[in-house]
Amino acid sequence: MWMWFGGEIFNEKTQKLTLTDPRVVAAYDWIASYTRRFGKDAANDFRGGLSTAFDSPQNAFLVNFVCMEQQGPWMANYIDHLRPDMQRLLWPREVEMKKSVAERRKNYFWAVAPFPDVDGLGDVTYASCDVLTIPRGAKHKKEAFEFIAYVQRQDVMEKLCRMHSKNSPLAKVSENFLAHHPTPYIEVFEKMAASPHARGVPQIPIWQEVEDELTAIGQAMALAEGDAPSALARAQARLQLSYDKYMTLQRERLASRN
Repeated sequence: MWMWFGGEIFNEKTQKLTLTDPRVVAAYDWIASYTRRFGKDAANDFRGGLSTAFDSPQNAFLVNFVCMEQQGPWMANYIDHLRPDMQRLLWPREVEMKKSVAERRKNYFWAVAPFPDVDGLGDVTYASCDVLTIPRGAKHKKEAFEFIAYVQRQDVMEKLCRMHSKNSPLAKVSENFLAHHPTPYIEVFEKMAASPHARGVPQIPIWQEVEDELTAIGQAMALAEGDAPSALARAQARLQLSYDKYMTLQRERLASRN
């Protein structure tokens, strides 16, 4: 959330968490602002009406309970599986795929745009990825590496990404990929992923602990429980202590090996 407000939660140079950065605080106060504006009961009623089953006909977006949501390109596959009528307005899929991207978009009840940011930077996004790894102790490392190299071929990667309805992790994509992807808006996702304002998971070794704390704070703000500056300051103190302890233990482990 903080990235759309121009904030960062970790400074790699100082090795310090920055949860009290004014822009991070502003992001979580933005969450709280909706409960202040509409009231706690209305906010709870809205959240209570949202189905938790994502891959389900009860998905809130698919049943028109919400008109906008933040999603990735894979959402096109879910829509095609659960509500194909939302992307068959004019033609069946086999007819649509023979048309230009501009024409294809007319076949859709939905559209895609970047999530807005407060500073007008443009194309601010969270960028995650699926990865292939070779585990320690693998018996066929050479063959495994050859398979990973095979998957990185542009033609193979683009085929895989089309099947999953995802954007490509490669720096360049073909015109064919953009024209025949399951979502005619894939170019929007490609542009955002290549943006200098794309952000991944911060390189923090206690990331899971940090994520759990921030999730809890987000939920508390949505429930009007406390205020963002105080909640983030408390989390900052706890997490920095945990991070420093972890790094001390790591240094001791490394020293014991030498």
